[in-house]
Amino acid sequence: MKLKPGHWIGILGGFCLIVAASLLAVSVYQYGASPPGGWGSLLTGEISGVFGTALKPKDTCGPEFPPCPDDGFCVRERDPLSEAYCILPEEWDEEHFVRRLSKPHILLVVLDDLGYSDVGFRGGGWPPEGHEDLPGHKPHDPAPDHTPNIDALARDGVILDQFYVMPVCSPSRAALLTGRYPIRYGMQYSVIRPWATNGLATDEYLLPQALKEVGYDTAVIGKWHLGHETPYRPTNRGFDYYYGGPLRGTIDFYTHKIGEYEDWDGGGVRSWYKDGELYDEGRVGEGEGDKTYYSTKLLARDAISLIGEHASSGTEKPLFLYLAFNAVHKSAGRFQVPRRWISKIDKDLDDIVDNQKKREFSGMIRSADYWIGKVFEALEENGMDQDTLIIFLSDNGGHKQVSNNMPFRGYKADLWEGGIRVTAIVKWPGVTPSGITRTEPMHAVDWFPTINKLVGFDSPTSESLSTTLGIASGSSKPIGLSKPKSDDPSLTASTYDSDRHVDGVDIWPTILTGAEIDRNDILINVNKKEGAMVRVGRWKYICSWMAPPEDEPGAEGWWEEELYDLQTDEEEENNLVDERAHASRLAKLRTRLQTYKEHAAEEIYQPKPGKKVKEYSGWCE
Repeated sequence: MKLKPGHWIGILGGFCLIVAASLLAVSVYQYGASPPGGWGSLLTGEISGVFGTALKPKDTCGPEFPPCPDDGFCVRERDPLSEAYCILPEEWDEEHFVRRLSKPHILLVVLDDLGYSDVGFRGGGWPPEGHEDLPGHKPHDPAPDHTPNIDALARDGVILDQFYVMPVCSPSRAALLTGRYPIRYGMQYSVIRPWATNGLATDEYLLPQALKEVGYDTAVIGKWHLGHETPYRPTNRGFDYYYGGPLRGTIDFYTHKIGEYEDWDGGGVRSWYKDGELYDEGRVGEGEGDKTYYSTKLLARDAISLIGEHASSGTEKPLFLYLAFNAVHKSAGRFQVPRRWISKIDKDLDDIVDNQKKREFSGMIRSADYWIGKVFEALEENGMDQDTLIIFLSDNGGHKQVSNNMPFRGYKADLWEGGIRVTAIVKWPGVTPSGITRTEPMHAVDWFPTINKLVGFDSPTSESLSTTLGIASGSSKPIGLSKPKSDDPSLTASTYDSDRHVDGVDIWPTILTGAEIDRNDILINVNKKEGAMVRVGRWKYICSWMAPPEDEPGAEGWWEEELYDLQTDEEEENNLVDERAHASRLAKLRTRLQTYKEHAAEEIYQPKPGKKVKEYSGWCE
């Protein structure tokens, strides 16, 4: 029967309705409304990687593929070598996308104390601060031989140029795994010291616990630093597997012992673990010549082994691997690295004081980059690279002695940008754009809700705590948590409680499309000892304790305020706090930080036995 024009119109209209309904289901699931860029972005393929697949009508899969029955659609996944398959309209639902397309393997790589410009694509630390006039070097000149694997990740992924963390280690790692600011659970004071018996509160619900709920295998390899007593160890906090160290902060890179610092009384105790128990690698020599047991190498090799075992196991579960190197943290005041890496360092530094420390530190970075590259190779060799979301970041700013945090002021432990703004990169082949830089401000707490939404973790919601305070920190719906119920609560995974708040927001649309993030502020800290900092839009406010000069015994310290416009003054050289034009803005920021302070949990910190925590009275006003 010959079809009339009206018939063709009807058929075409029906087909368009099916496509529109499908796109609506996809977009509502992922965004709750229209997709970033509007409905046309889905039709034109501008965000075809949202679910890691290209959604195509049946006639675009190629003539070699037979037509799909009943107006179904042909789908090809990210891997161009994968076979196409049909999806019928009634099969095109949330469950299909969650199970087939939205659960990548996740590799979360964290380096310890890496400076903003210590990576090759930002200059690789050359030249050190104060030596910008070295022949052949200018600030931010690329150093292509310094970190080629991290540079390749940046080239093929998305650079998160305004990514914030906490000023020091333990609070940063807690924020990353909880999605909550450390003021919520008392970890805002400092790192967990080796003698301490406290840790990240066991009623905090962690990222690995959420991922296990949706079918992930979970593993952490490397530094933990969120509590070394049994209740706080990784295998009691949602991780199936743990290898390496340290649990307690810093260790010797060869002997894996703690206790080298004057104020860290560990007695030379080894801090290297496997599945929660002390683990001895069986070394004979323990000197620096025994490079076989260099921790960076051991951690990477275990990650490579784990990836291979996962790929060959036949499991359909995706893998979440948190690979937390203790590099490039110093140990006992030294920067430890096998000599082969020191020999590669530029000899132009011979005229610089402390050039040996700079060489050792740069060698540590190059060593870490090499082994990170080997882990990336393992993903490719095991056919996992195209299905792996890679997230890379540092836990805080770089060392004052040797790091390059240019163009920013400050170093690790500072509230200036150099202490809290770090290199961060994300890559998911075929999904995230390549060679793109996103400049929206982000924070470590954002990865918790972002990853959970991406993998389809269905969490309860509650009224935002900060909305109650009148200072809502984000637009994402909070995830609740509660204390575990068990005969031994310290050893039981926490569960949900609808009264508690997640501070992070979903940054995935921003990563994909550059969409603006709907948040009111970013809180870095509220700490009675080191001070506090909040950023609202372009404005950054700091309230910090200023210790009296050492040559003035008996002098009293004071609280000092700073106000910076980061849009015009990223270097934080022009403090606007005394300018009358900003008096109203200053008052509002002061009130906002004061409100956070009033609702912060009590700071938990255990000083060294025999010592007391110094009390600081007053506040900025």
